[in-house]
Amino acid sequence: MSKTVIKTNGLTKQYDGLNKVNDVVLNIKKGRVYGFLGPNGAGKTTTMKMLLGLTKPTNGSIEILGMPMNKEFKNKILTKVGNIIENPSYYGHLTGQENIELIERMLELPEGSGLEMLKLVSLEDAKDKKVNDYSLGMKQRLAIAMALVRNPEVLILDEPTNGLDPAGTRQIRELIIDLAHERGITVMVSSHLLSEIEKIADDIGIINKGNMVFEGTADELDKIRKNQTIIRTNNNGIGVQLLQELDPKIVKDSIILDNLDDLRRAAVVKTLVLNGLKIYSVVEQKKSLEDLFLDLTGGK
Repeated sequence: MSKTVIKTNGLTKQYDGLNKVNDVVLNIKKGRVYGFLGPNGAGKTTTMKMLLGLTKPTNGSIEILGMPMNKEFKNKILTKVGNIIENPSYYGHLTGQENIELIERMLELPEGSGLEMLKLVSLEDAKDKKVNDYSLGMKQRLAIAMALVRNPEVLILDEPTNGLDPAGTRQIRELIIDLAHERGITVMVSSHLLSEIEKIADDIGIINKGNMVFEGTADELDKIRKNQTIIRTNNNGIGVQLLQELDPKIVKDSIILDNLDDLRRAAVVKTLVLNGLKIYSVVEQKKSLEDLFLDLTGGK
């Protein structure tokens, strides 16, 4: 079993008497991608800021790499943690290489030690180009390279694919997976998009209105996400009568059936066809993030 790298207990942040983050418990394991999922305003960024010591918890504890996040250990922890929180920081009038060299000097690292990171994020050919001339995806990859210069054991990324086109999103996604699975870096990445997190995360934590409503593996989450089978036929009324035992519903021009496995779905199609119905389409659809939140919070 992987070692726990980030652990929180009862983590709470209060603003104006209201809990922005409430009693959050996180268990993030070494060398894995932890997807931190929730709608905008759910408390993701506030939680990440507390992990990085950028804002002080009202209550609760944080432990990173076996050390408590307090005055005694904060600086030692942060030398081992890279991050991008909210807007990435870089100097647009400088080249990619010059931005990396600034980080080297700030961290008192050997000259040239950070250039490997530009290669890692596929910016080696653009190292002499001014960052103002980079695409949004290139700027995001540069920010990750800058976060990696210190060779961190942990990388915390807040919505790293936000605003990127599909090609840029895919590049960031592949980079995150490589950093965790090939280089052993523990990566915590937040998003409000379930579809994005599903593609990269080994483990997932879901926060809603400041409260953790789920933490577990991606497979465990998938098991509790109900699926729907959507079938379009030439006579949905007869179809519903034939499938009464499965509690079907008609929505718009389709028959909706909940939680069918592949064998049951095949049997349903066979029943409809043998009774003379024409099947126009059969689609399996997982519940949306919003529907999942309703399931996990008891419909609240």
